[in-house]
Amino acid sequence: MTKSPSKAVISHQELASKLNVPSRMFTPQASGTPFTGNHLQLETLWSRLIGGSLIYPDDVNVSEHRHVEGAVQQVTVNRYERDPSARRRCIEFHGTSCKACGLNMAYVYGPDLGRDYIHVHHVIPLHTIKDSYVIDPEQDLVPLCPNCHSMVHQRNPPLSVDELRSKIMPRYIALFR
Repeated sequence: MTKSPSKAVISHQELASKLNVPSRMFTPQASGTPFTGNHLQLETLWSRLIGGSLIYPDDVNVSEHRHVEGAVQQVTVNRYERDPSARRRCIEFHGTSCKACGLNMAYVYGPDLGRDYIHVHHVIPLHTIKDSYVIDPEQDLVPLCPNCHSMVHQRNPPLSVDELRSKIMPRYIALFR
């Protein structure tokens, strides 16, 4: 197993700048976002940065490749505290249906599994405030289903709920009203 580098080889912003793509392409929040740029350019740049050689898919015998997962990696992150009573107050005020698409998990998964299941989204991301503050659960928090919550965070800064709602097909919305 190779040892992880102790410092970043290149920042997300530098990599994105060199490839002329948005920096969110290389951030954990955008996990699952496909890279639509020039793959050869990315591979060449990465190879130059790490001082290694490129290995192309045709050079790898897939039948011999083992997919190993589960290795332990230590990660240091900032965790922003949330007040569970603010979440409860948001749900009491707004309910448990997604404010973007209208989905209520109990309708789909049944009352035993889906009842009261909803994500609560901070309208202003906590990491941008950089300090503790008094939250208004009715104005600062909004219930979103897991899919919509993930979609608002596909952009940095996140999409507003209204922006996301405008991107959802009207036919899809009609299914949940």
